[in-house]
Formats: sequence, structure tokens, C-alpha cells
Amino acid sequence: MLRVRFFLLIAGLVATTFSTAYADEPSRDDDVFGEESREDDMFGGGEDSDSDAEARLDNKLEEKDDLTQIGGFLYLQLNYSTYDEGEPADYALQSPALFDLYMDSRPTERIRAYARGRIVQQLTAGSSAFDSFDFDFADSQPASNTQASLDQLWLKFDIARTVYVTVGKQPVRWGTGRFWNPTDFLQAQVRDPLAVFDTRQGVSLLKLHMPFEELGWNLYGALNLQELATPRDIAGALRAEFLFDTTEISLSAAARNAGLKQFGLDFSTAFFDLDVRGEVAVSNKVQTAFFEGTLSDDFAESMLNAEYDIEEFPTLVGRKNDWIVQAVFGAELAIKYSDEDSLILGLEYFFNDAGYDESSIYPWLIAVASPDIQASLNSINYGDGRLSNFDTASSFKPLYLGRHYLALSAILMAPGSWNNTTLVFSGLCNLSDKSLIVRGDYRIRVLTQLDLGAYITVHTGNTGEFRMNIPVSNDTDGVALAAQLVDIGASLRVSF
Repeated sequence: MLRVRFFLLIAGLVATTFSTAYADEPSRDDDVFGEESREDDMFGGGEDSDSDAEARLDNKLEEKDDLTQIGGFLYLQLNYSTYDEGEPADYALQSPALFDLYMDSRPTERIRAYARGRIVQQLTAGSSAFDSFDFDFADSQPASNTQASLDQLWLKFDIARTVYVTVGKQPVRWGTGRFWNPTDFLQAQVRDPLAVFDTRQGVSLLKLHMPFEELGWNLYGALNLQELATPRDIAGALRAEFLFDTTEISLSAAARNAGLKQFGLDFSTAFFDLDVRGEVAVSNKVQTAFFEGTLSDDFAESMLNAEYDIEEFPTLVGRKNDWIVQAVFGAELAIKYSDEDSLILGLEYFFNDAGYDESSIYPWLIAVASPDIQASLNSINYGDGRLSNFDTASSFKPLYLGRHYLALSAILMAPGSWNNTTLVFSGLCNLSDKSLIVRGDYRIRVLTQLDLGAYITVHTGNTGEFRMNIPVSNDTDGVALAAQLVDIGASLRVSF
């Protein structure tokens, strides 16, 4: 059972890192607290003839229906990946389907209620990248092919038209980086930078927003309800956004349980033809378990067989007193190649003080995130403390494993006569372990509302984060994790 869960954990973590994204419904946030009243039009008075009264009643009913909108989208995919081990004919076909349904209601101009549910259904039987290998999963219970969740549930209103309150599970994203956002303090889940759009679920917050419209400034305060179990767990964040001509600067601060403190600065500005952006985050009292040392060649096999030898474990490092720095700097350049068309080129660098210089320790980071393995290790006095004193689940954090990253992007929107077509090229390199992932996306809109998409991803470079390979030298002649080579996929999306 330990062996099975170890494999399943590896599969889930890696698949989550490079999963294809889903879409979001059109936003109505721009006019949430608009000044124009809709009640006067709906319930306007005055003396009317019978025909005028009937017509006005029809208009009222139509306007009444518009107060609550129901919509959503359906997103279908078919994905296939190849590996450097096994037979291509045996690799799994995955077809995740996503259905989003939302209800957006505005009883008055100053109140808005929103709910969005999400259902993810696996249409094919292939759900694991490891189905093609000779491992025994007979003892494991397959996960349900259908998963339902409540993505958002929030209520907005204002106090004296000065302070705007949003309470509930709501979307939030801080920071200016396209690929990395270390100042996104309120969102615990890492955003997939290669995703077509952000698929992370909302965060339970009590958020206050005070705008200064004449200056273009905004102040935010947020109480984190997601981690609030007792008054002792109170945690929150503050953010201030300042606009100076074409430059926007934001300052952020957050506090969490166990004394975690975070401070951040992000900016975006125009420098000649360049759009320049960046963000810097510093954190103290971080609960993540950090490690030093190397692993033996047969580490994976030892863990699978539950043969623990404390001498081969990396050393647990406590960095709770350190100030950990993470910084992003990027720029975009729009190159006009015709009167109506431009090529947008992007470059982004990420320094991650919480990362590692080389990849040999990655299998250990995966292992300690396993509840089964962690329970066994907690019975051992691990160096100067126990693993239970740290957050081991966040030790393996895809896209934040290395110390240095570089990303490149190129975007062509409606090139030439292809007015309904978008081409996106992206490349991510973990400079610390020299692994690389390159992806190309093609999207076209047909039949007015139907979007067709296709992508291809190539994993190359050294063995590392983007080309993970964990060998096992046992009688099965198998591998614990085979390196991905090429991923291909297609998608259909329709909104309603």
C-alpha cells in the first residue's frame, strides 16, 4: 500500500503542475457598483394608458429577469503524453471535461451576489501516466471520475458608497508577473503559467476596498477566513495600489498563522516601447521544511520497500528565522509588423531563495509530502526536530523548486487575415537544474461561440523539474517516474 500511494502521489503532483487550463466566464466586475440606478427604470411611476401600462409591465419583467443572470461554459479536452520508457501504444489517453455554471444576481445597484459551481469529469478510462508500466495497482482504490466543487460564493455591497465589502469565496490574484507571482500572498495554490487562463478556485475572505478615484489609488484589507478555525488563527493582508502617470506601484503585507510575515512590492510601467513589470516578496517565519544533502542511488527503491535508513536522509534545515527573498523581473515588447498586427515578445526572470540549486533532492521532497511516509518518519527523531514541526506538504512546490528561472513568450493575436486566431509560444527553463519545457498553443473561434484549441509541449534539457525521472533498480525493471517527452492535446469550449 505504501508503494502504491507513493506512486500515486508522484503522478498527482507532476500532472497538476502541467495540467491544461480551463476558461472563465465573462466578467461583470467593471460595473459592480456603477452610479447609474437600475431601479428607477424598473419601477418608474407616472400615469399611463392601458397599452402603455402593459408595455411598461413587459419591460419591467424583462428588466427583472436581467437582475439575475445564469450562464457558464463547457470545456472538453483530449490529452496524450509520451515518455522515455514504455510503449507509445500503452500510454494513457486523458479526456478531462469541465462544466462551469454561475448565477450572478443584483437585487439593487449596490448589492451583488455570485455563485459558481464546477464539475470535472474524466471521459476516458486513462487517468494515470503510469498505467503503461508494470506496477501493481490492484490494492489501490481508483479515484472518482467525477469531481464537483463550489468555485466561488460571495456577496458584495458598499458602506456609504465609500468602502466596498466582499465576503465569501472569491477570486483573488496579486502581483504583476506573467509566469510567477511571489506577492500573491492570499492564494495558497500556485498558478499554472502555461494555462490558457487561471483555474484556481476562490479564497474565503472578508475583503474591504476603498478606492480613491481621482488619484487612481486603491486600498484593500482582507481577513483570511479560509484558515480561521479559532480567534487564535486570525490572519489577513493589506494592499495599497498607487498610480503615477503610466506607472503603477503596489505595496502588500500579510500575516498568517504561526507568525508568518510577508511583505511585497510590485510595479508595472512603460519604458519607451517596453512594458516593464516586477515584484519582490520577503517572508519570515516560513513553516516549509527545507532540506540539505544528497540521496543514495537506491533511495526510491528503499522508500518503496519501507526500508528507512536515517543516515541516507537529507538534513532537515529550519529557516523560520530567515528572511526569504523572491523576486521577478520581466518585460514585453510589441513589434508592429503591419498596420493592424503586432507580435508581442516577453521575457521574465525569477529568483527564488526558497528553491534548490540542483534536482537530486526532488524525490525526497516528493516523498515527505506523502502522509503515509511522513507518519513513519515522524516516529524518528529527525535531526534537531521532527517533521511534524514543519509544513512538509509545501516542500515540493512545482515552479518554485529551483533558485533561478527564465521564461520566454511570443503572442500573435489575429495575425493577418486570421481574425479569429491566436497563437501563443511559451518556454520555461529551470536554470538551476537545466530542465526545459516548451509549449505552443493554437486557438480559433468558429460558429460564433465555439473555440477550438490545440497544443504541443516538449520536455527537454537535463533531468530535473520539467523532465523528472526517478529510476528504480529492482526486479520489475520499471521506473518510479518516467521522464515526459512530448504532450499533445486538443480542446473544445463553448460559453452560454
